[in-house]
Amino acid sequence: MRLFGRRTLVVFLSASLSAVLLEGVVRLFLPQVLYQTENFYVTDPWTGFRYQPLLDREMTSPDYRVSFRTNSHGCRDREFAQTKALGTCRILSLGDSFGVGHGVQSEETYSKVLEKLLNDTLHGRYEVINAGVGAYNTFQELQFLAHYGFAFSPDIVIVGFYVGNDFENLDSAAAVRVENGNLVKALDSRIRAAGGVGPWLHRVTGPIRGFLGLHSHAYVLLRNVLFERMRRYGIAGTHSGDLEMFEKHPGIEAANKYQWTMDLLFAMRYSCASRAIPMFLLLIPTVFQTSPTALSEKLVMPYGLDTSEYDFGKPQRLIRQALGHDDRVAIIDILDAPDVQNEAGLYHPRDSHWNAAGHRVAAEQLFQHIRKTLTSMN
Repeated sequence: MRLFGRRTLVVFLSASLSAVLLEGVVRLFLPQVLYQTENFYVTDPWTGFRYQPLLDREMTSPDYRVSFRTNSHGCRDREFAQTKALGTCRILSLGDSFGVGHGVQSEETYSKVLEKLLNDTLHGRYEVINAGVGAYNTFQELQFLAHYGFAFSPDIVIVGFYVGNDFENLDSAAAVRVENGNLVKALDSRIRAAGGVGPWLHRVTGPIRGFLGLHSHAYVLLRNVLFERMRRYGIAGTHSGDLEMFEKHPGIEAANKYQWTMDLLFAMRYSCASRAIPMFLLLIPTVFQTSPTALSEKLVMPYGLDTSEYDFGKPQRLIRQALGHDDRVAIIDILDAPDVQNEAGLYHPRDSHWNAAGHRVAAEQLFQHIRKTLTSMN
């Protein structure tokens, strides 16, 4: 019995030491993207979750280390009064992780760069409120606008739409929940439907997987390698993003996602139009839409993707067909900006969010369109 206990202890210590060494090697030579957003979030009755008010933290990855502060409204912005000052033109900027600015300082986000361009160039006073929240979808942005956004009396609303994963289905609003200040994925509908031990195992291992996903570079590396193999051999989906929206011949699920998303954008447009508020829809491309090199590195090489089955300009084209002739919505497609094509340098190399250069391109495009609207309004 003593021998068994000693052997068990030796195995445990060896495994622990191996895990520590593996973690150290991966952190040193192959650092992974870990979103350190512990205690960033609070539950919200309308949007599911929001950022904590008066947050003062850091957001880090192998590509960046940036400060992350929120005001008393839970927005990543300076403090501002809900009542708009006389003579101020106020712009409300909605979005997800691109909008809020994962990977850049607050003043480098397109909202704040746009604000500076407006105040430095045009007469009057301009406020651009960055109301983006990481992991938000279009439904949550609509909810935020209806229950919080209009209370700030915006003169213009900007909606940042990332074509990589902003096409949503009916279940997406409940896909994520807040647990101890962190975002946790809810039980996938496919796991629920499978029944058996799947849902039980998912719930039991969920906290462990969540902790390791936030703290362990080795775990994230092994998880990514496993998923890559599974996707390559057809065991799992092709890609973690919404790649089905780029398929030339998508299935019924993709069609439903498209229709549900368009319904949400139309609802947002109607809400703004009924208050005579111009709406700007900023179409944010994926990194593999901007560069053949990025397409090869992000999709073709790791997943063996057959690019002939995909149309990588399709999401933007579908949105233009649905909303492009509506004079109540101005569509700003970043792919149309000068020099964006073949320019992967607008994104962080591993994180795949915009860097400061990407945000500046978006701000300049917004400024050109908004300046024309402001001129016509005056």
